[in-house]
Amino acid sequence: MKKIFITRWIPEECLSPYLGKYEIICPQEEEASFSAEEINQGAADCDAFYCIGGLSCGRDLIDRTGEARVIGNFGVGYNNVDVEYATQKGKLVINTPDSVTRVTAEHTIAMMFAVARSIPLYDRELRQTHLCGRNAMFLHRDMLLEGKTLGVVGFGRIGRAVAQMAQALGMKIIFYTTHAPEESEQRRLDMWYRPFEELLRQADVVSCHIPYRKENHHLFDAQAFQKMKPTAYFINMARGPVMDERALAAAVKKGILRSAAIDVFEFEPEVTPELAELPNVVLTPHVGSCVREARSAMAAEGLSGIISALEGKIPYNAVNPQAWS
Repeated sequence: MKKIFITRWIPEECLSPYLGKYEIICPQEEEASFSAEEINQGAADCDAFYCIGGLSCGRDLIDRTGEARVIGNFGVGYNNVDVEYATQKGKLVINTPDSVTRVTAEHTIAMMFAVARSIPLYDRELRQTHLCGRNAMFLHRDMLLEGKTLGVVGFGRIGRAVAQMAQALGMKIIFYTTHAPEESEQRRLDMWYRPFEELLRQADVVSCHIPYRKENHHLFDAQAFQKMKPTAYFINMARGPVMDERALAAAVKKGILRSAAIDVFEFEPEVTPELAELPNVVLTPHVGSCVREARSAMAAEGLSGIISALEGKIPYNAVNPQAWS
């Protein structure tokens, strides 16, 4: 019986379809994780290794997986796994691309509303004063989203879902991606490709959804923020290191940008203090997919890909199918 080692607890309903067919090793207590020592031991004696919760899976841990041909990763992003080295070792890396799409897109829209209408700021003020007083009659701080331009950086599953939701709100959509669709497809979608710098200049809201790769490190730096409108908002739902966090804090503080909404951080689990101290910036702790039903679907999607690989098939959610070519 083939053995699947899972580094952190996942719900029983995700495991039940495979019990009796595979030996599945995972923590029994809800929300529990295996220790580093237990993970090293488990990795050495399994046919598939499933990283849950952003566990760093570098060369040392990949080497420990021995004969395992499959490494699962819980999430659409996989920068925590050394995919290049896994490929050299002939190991498939599996991610969870479909189940995170809707939930992350919804969180993006929620963040956009929160920052554009200062909802957390109003909430804090009201809790502190206990007074529902009159604010400035013509407050020049918030923004109506209808009719404004959303610039989506990264036009994959999540970026497209965000664009569709924003379009339904009456926003105009422009996007930047490395492989732009044909103009006929852009016309059909009524969403239009723009070069990166042109998008920055035109957008009222810039929403980042690109995967993290070396070439994307600090794509959003001080120069990028300088090119944006002073009334614009920046949203990052991708990966922290695609932005220079200190440069973002400085841009907002100096009024180069109006504000930002951030779910992922450059130095996780730490947040740059200068950013956290800005009252008009909306921050959430990397919880874009943190809904029970979505997280269960992610766990199941990853397991489904692992099982397909153990049966000798290359699943749709293998990020390096060439490893088995």
